Amino acid sequence: MVLKGFLKNVQKLMHDDPGTISNKQIIRQLSWLLFLKVYDYKEKEREALNPQYKSVIPEKYRWRNWTINLEDDSSLTGRELLKFINEELIPSLKKIECKKNSPMHEKIVYYTVKDIKNYSKDGYIFKAVIIELNSIKLSNKVECDQIAHEFKENLMDLFRNTGTKEFFTPIGICDFIAETLNPKIGNDVMDFCCGTGGLLKSILELQSKQIESKEDYEKFVNSIYGIEKNSTFYILCIINLLLHGINEPHIYHQDAFEDKTLNLLSDKKFKTIVLNPPFEGSTDTDWEHEILENKKLEDNFLELAMEYLDDYGQAAIIMSDDFFTETGVNKRQIKEKLFKKFNLHTIIRLPPTVFAPYSNVKTNILFFCNNGTTKKTWFYRLDLPEGYKSFSLNNPIELKHFKEIESWIENKHEIEVNGNYKAKKCSIDEIKLNEYRLNYCNIPYVKNSLPPEELIDNYLEKTEEYSKEINKALKNIKNELNKEE
Repeated sequence: MVLKGFLKNVQKLMHDDPGTISNKQIIRQLSWLLFLKVYDYKEKEREALNPQYKSVIPEKYRWRNWTINLEDDSSLTGRELLKFINEELIPSLKKIECKKNSPMHEKIVYYTVKDIKNYSKDGYIFKAVIIELNSIKLSNKVECDQIAHEFKENLMDLFRNTGTKEFFTPIGICDFIAETLNPKIGNDVMDFCCGTGGLLKSILELQSKQIESKEDYEKFVNSIYGIEKNSTFYILCIINLLLHGINEPHIYHQDAFEDKTLNLLSDKKFKTIVLNPPFEGSTDTDWEHEILENKKLEDNFLELAMEYLDDYGQAAIIMSDDFFTETGVNKRQIKEKLFKKFNLHTIIRLPPTVFAPYSNVKTNILFFCNNGTTKKTWFYRLDLPEGYKSFSLNNPIELKHFKEIESWIENKHEIEVNGNYKAKKCSIDEIKLNEYRLNYCNIPYVKNSLPPEELIDNYLEKTEEYSKEINKALKNIKNELNKEE
């Protein structure tokens, strides 16, 4: 079948279901259904290689068995189908156990199904959705790549209209980080807040071109690690990696700062670490761990990267401008640790709006290695391309916009434009004298850099968000007043 527009058709169906009228509900519903289908496809591959293979999913509840006859007139009615899903399928899947020594392909089933919920209230629409999903034929890499691409594109559209504060790392940034680090096949790669797996996918696509032997392939499929707290993003990441050929994705559905996670990684180090941590929020104040002393999430993720980076390992982490400009005690301690114990050799200052419309936070990419202390740091300011007033959802930052940096990295040199540094080398002594404020090669302030239509969209989104909060607060006040009466 032609995949283009396929998921759009599924979404139209789901919007007519009273249980999946919101985009958040559609994302959650579609995610676990597509996971079961993709996982079943991967199990067929396993069975072809090993006739003795036994699924961790009970036979009756494997995708191939409960969905195969839904197109027949004699199949379950809509009401019967919902009863089967709610009273048999989901409860049985949630009974799947995970042992410490279970293979990773079984653990991802456990992690995925423990939080799933059926949102559908119309069994006939649900059946139509399953029939549409069953029409996808995942018989080769090209088809897997196509559905992965369309799934990601449709998700971006859906997330844009959910009001969520979560956002995707632009593919252009992911690809640039992957090409700059260029990790060797077999070197373990970790993303402690992997989201939908964008950074990991870019690394995998780069490494897949280097596979020359069966040994290379085995290293390739077993060296990707990630942690994701959000249950929906976790499922999306697993689907993403499975569709890209990783049958044993070491992706854990946990909070990166929980004791069980830290214990899990207690004896593990990684040659490559990539991160795009949340720019807002803080960790739970009840947790006691040296990493968590600072409490701010993006800073704590940076400390996590420093703790688990292997000797001579390399890391790239996206940080907000707050990290660069704040000079409090905790912030200074983190910066001192970074410069003293690691080689922070390059900082790329990104132009505004690279995360638009999800966030207007100014961002930077830090590249550092665990091969000694920092002697000097190069700063490079990436300006908006000629003719651009901003990046946007329709005109995102792409790998081609990093071409000037790629050539500069090969031959680093200072650059001045109109009396201001575009690229500059700073010694550690100079950085210390500046009290670790990393405000070199600053991005020029751009007023109203977003297009008018996106400014209006952002305003309407914020207004709707504030209205919901106000209405919720008023409802709570009304309830309290009623209690007093």
